[in-house]
Amino acid sequence: MTQFIRPVELHRIRHIVFDFDGTLSLITGGWSDVMTDVFLEHLPQRDSDNGRTFARREILQLNGKPSIHQMFRLVELVTERGGQAVEARAYHEMFCSRLRTMVRERRAALEAGTHTAEVMLVPGARAFLETVRARGLKLSLVSGSELPIVRKEAGLLGISHFFEGRIFGPDGDDQAFTKRAAIDRIVEEYSVGPGELLAFGDGPVEIQETRALGGVAIGIACVEADPLPGEIDEGKSIVLTAAGADAVLADFRAAAALFAA
Repeated sequence: MTQFIRPVELHRIRHIVFDFDGTLSLITGGWSDVMTDVFLEHLPQRDSDNGRTFARREILQLNGKPSIHQMFRLVELVTERGGQAVEARAYHEMFCSRLRTMVRERRAALEAGTHTAEVMLVPGARAFLETVRARGLKLSLVSGSELPIVRKEAGLLGISHFFEGRIFGPDGDDQAFTKRAAIDRIVEEYSVGPGELLAFGDGPVEIQETRALGGVAIGIACVEADPLPGEIDEGKSIVLTAAGADAVLADFRAAAALFAA
């Protein structure tokens, strides 16, 4: 399933940047529901809004940045609504603790072989990576998640080799990391010109930064449910379109066809 916002021209593309969580990997699938629960437990509600819809929209607006940024936003919202906020790091630890439990179980299943890597990949991801690598394109992975975690999980999913060491993310407690800085580095090191950069992501950050550099940005709006329905998540689609996405896909099964368009 594909939603085109404007015509997509990929014949000049030389380098593709991928986000990780929610774009290629489903190891953290459902993270937004976990974070939404944290928001709703602490955010004073208003009669005029649908609490879950409101919270999820606020969360997705910051998708692509390190998750502490959503917790800074939660502090602001609690304060704006007259509540007594705690420090962002306290909210962050609540979220991370719950997410770690879920992720630990999925990693263990991958390591034990009770889950195949394909179950934890966005549909069509591996085939698309193989297709674009065969075309001679350079591929990079740029994530807002901690670098050691991204490297480990990319290895568990069997996709590390597609990036030939070009995996970027915050290392340790590096709040200075930004996707823009990582993409700028890629553009400079590989002499990527306007119209030669393509990015896939499920959050607005990589979409905005790629468009700002004259690249093509395609949103991945996978509904993270079990089983995967193969449909576009409308909440994600709205955010990605507002961020400037040229097109929005449910997953990668239709992505290779874009090069033939």
